[in-house]
Amino acid sequence: MRANGDWEGWTSFFLECVRESADDGVATARGLFSLVGDDRRKVSERKATTVTAVRLFDLLPK
Repeated sequence: MRANGDWEGWTSFFLECVRESADDGVATARGLFSLVGDDRRKVSERKATTVTAVRLFDLLPK
């Protein structure tokens, strides 16, 4: 495509790759957010959990 002067095709291909990469990034971020939320809930529900432990857990994703 690129070598034959098909700049429109090349640009379309490139933008499709960017879109797919962005979609994958969003899906990964959503999955991680969900996982951290589920784990935070599990930690918070334990009787032995302290406020300090929850605060430390909240710092882990950073």
